[in-house]
Amino acid sequence: MKKILFLLSVLLLFNSGTNSYAAQSVGRIIQLTGDVDLTDEDSGSRIIAAIGTRLKTTQRIRTGMKSYAEILLFDNTKIFLRELSVLQITGIKNQSDDSPTKIKFDIGKLRLNIDKNFKGRNLIFKTNAAIIGVNDVQTDFAVITSEYQTKLAVFEGRAEIANSNRNIIKSFTVKTNEEVSIVRNSAPSEPVALPQDILDSWLDHYYVKDKRRILVKDKQETSILDYILRKRQY
Repeated sequence: MKKILFLLSVLLLFNSGTNSYAAQSVGRIIQLTGDVDLTDEDSGSRIIAAIGTRLKTTQRIRTGMKSYAEILLFDNTKIFLRELSVLQITGIKNQSDDSPTKIKFDIGKLRLNIDKNFKGRNLIFKTNAAIIGVNDVQTDFAVITSEYQTKLAVFEGRAEIANSNRNIIKSFTVKTNEEVSIVRNSAPSEPVALPQDILDSWLDHYYVKDKRRILVKDKQETSILDYILRKRQY
């Protein structure tokens, strides 16, 4: 029953308030490299991002090949958005009685660090395959997602994960140093503990193939950007 209530509550919270209000500023870009742009869903306008650019709830941020963006939300959440990724922040939790911060992640890779001063449901994170909820005040996790599959690794704290299809009830709590995988319209796999060498380079261990599949990267497939990002502990 507890897992059913989790799934229903996060789905209701994610859908509530979306597109109900005028565009709200949610954060700003504090670092970037390469091709990064913002597209407004309401007007269709597109701008090239720069350091200091503010993000609004109506904007989708996209990174190109060999590009990344570091985003600081106004609730003190940090997002490290990797190459070939598309993200939208549709709500922000600035006070303890606000609705959770809401993030929609269409495709790509990211690492996210939550550091809040208040308890309660702090984040709802949605992909095409999964919905992730975070209650802890300090949580550090990474996600890689395609159009049909999502993988989650937790480096610190814990996160709850379920399928975004509300008819699939099974969910899990993923704890520190654990990974879980989920495919659209299927129950999530059971969390597994990861060895330290995989954790240290988790986002570089996988890649998205043809926007559909998540595959293990060949150890020889490295680049200067991979090296820079690992040095920055992304």
